[in-house]
Amino acid sequence: MNRALTYWSVFVQAAWGLRDNARRSVLSLLGVALGVAAVIMVDALARGAHAFVNAELETFGLRTVWITRDPRSPNPERAIRQGSGIENADYLAVRAGCCPSVALASPLISTRGRSELAKSLAALPIRNGNQFSNARLEGVAEAHLAIAGDTLSAGRYFSVREVAAGHQVAVLGVVAARDLFGAEQAAVGRAFRIGEERFIVVGVLGEKNRNTLVSLGIRDDNNRISVPYTAYQRLVGSTEIASLQIQAVSPARAHRAAQEVIAVLERRHVGRYRYGAEVMADHQLTADRILGAVKLVGVVSALVSLFVGGLGIMNIMSTAVIERTREIGLRKAVGARRRDILLQFLLEAVLISSAGGVLGVGLGVAGSYGLARATEFPPSVSDLAVLIAFVCSIAVGVLSGLLPAQRAAALEPVRALRFE
Repeated sequence: MNRALTYWSVFVQAAWGLRDNARRSVLSLLGVALGVAAVIMVDALARGAHAFVNAELETFGLRTVWITRDPRSPNPERAIRQGSGIENADYLAVRAGCCPSVALASPLISTRGRSELAKSLAALPIRNGNQFSNARLEGVAEAHLAIAGDTLSAGRYFSVREVAAGHQVAVLGVVAARDLFGAEQAAVGRAFRIGEERFIVVGVLGEKNRNTLVSLGIRDDNNRISVPYTAYQRLVGSTEIASLQIQAVSPARAHRAAQEVIAVLERRHVGRYRYGAEVMADHQLTADRILGAVKLVGVVSALVSLFVGGLGIMNIMSTAVIERTREIGLRKAVGARRRDILLQFLLEAVLISSAGGVLGVGLGVAGSYGLARATEFPPSVSDLAVLIAFVCSIAVGVLSGLLPAQRAAALEPVRALRFE
């Protein structure tokens, strides 16, 4: 009981000591608070950015793999073969079940390709009367809807029978639907022309949020027109396929699926072409690494500001020891022990850092939600980040106050009483 009273007495004396130097205490408290708030806000901003970018990447489908011909040759003296290296029969072979890691497959032919056929088709106007669209035209199969993770906001997707027969039907992205028909709902059942060929709209795709990726030059899937690849091939007069878009049975088997499809293509073409794969999971891993590195740099920088606040605490505690030297000598002369003096000054430092930590947590959480609204990132305050920041503020108080407290405790009573 006496020990508890002693500790309480030391705590009260520490609080009174801070009150006597209120201005300096508040300034030191704010330094710690800003450091804690910075740690929480940087972590929340990085987590929100990570969630935002991943949400956009997921619109491509995390199990998606693109297989294309690699036109490069390691032998500069070897003639480069022309063509995409992928034909309708190759797609049918992959689709027939020869690749156990492949769940779905679809051809993908686009007017944004590099071939002369793609460029000539891109020059054809897409119009409905006097309304025009600059949408990307792509030829795909019925499985493309599921592979790309698309949804429908109106109508339906084209069927297996329509793809096999090469029917001139189309599914529009929301931007293309608005350009040609004014609204998504008004597009279904209407006709438009690609060059002189008439196509019927059977569906409109749901809108995808890719604002960040589009700003980086990634294609805008809201401004596209999908038609059966067979109808596309008839427009260009070729049976070539620019690339195969496949869906692996799981993200973990995406690379295996790519290897299986490439093996089929190389076997069918007897090594005449080289093929490469673009795996969506790799893009997500790259984004995770970049954002993780940015988060690490930001949090470390914020922790540095927190420890700078700790230097402020050390400064005012050192000043307090000098100013209160006679008080320390008097207390020791009437029986105060070394550990009582040490505990009092250490408590003063911890009280400042603790109060700064509490204020910093409040500022950090409020600031994180403010940043989320300003950046349109999802709010993502981590309980672990809050706990770490607060514990660091306590640690800063202990470390900053330890040296001045030891100096105060080590003072000799007689010398302290004579100090001017």
